[in-house]
Amino acid sequence: MRAEILASLLERELNLYEALFRATENEADALHRADIDAMIAVAATKEHLLGTLRLTETERTRLTRELSTALGLEQDDPPLSRLAETVGGPMGQRLMDCRSKLIAVAESIVALNNRTMPLLRHSQQMVRGTLAMVQQMVSPDPVYSARGDYGRHNNAGQLLSGQA
Repeated sequence: MRAEILASLLERELNLYEALFRATENEADALHRADIDAMIAVAATKEHLLGTLRLTETERTRLTRELSTALGLEQDDPPLSRLAETVGGPMGQRLMDCRSKLIAVAESIVALNNRTMPLLRHSQQMVRGTLAMVQQMVSPDPVYSARGDYGRHNNAGQLLSGQA
């Protein structure tokens, strides 16, 4: 009975990870298109999925410990493959299938994140550069320069001079 409940939970967890993979694909697409609104929507979706996954993982850990105790295993939190071997039969195979699918989708998410990371870093550098440029353009002129003479006399090149 506990093995059935654990298998069902793992299948729900697999569905959540697959949804997270799709959201990560959407995020990468939105990033390539520089679609800020889509990136905000995807971030909200991912936040919700990750919260649900956190709760599901807590429940999985509890069920794994209960099943481990019921099966008389010495480990408090044994690997899923060990549980599947101990349970055996069709239920053991179902647990192994869940394990294999979870590993595959987790690896897919990691690979997609690794492919997207350089673009994220480049975008971050571009935003920092733009912010530095804007900050320099709108910063007020100093009253005195380092040499002691009065500030800039020519505001050429500044976007805003700060004067009315």
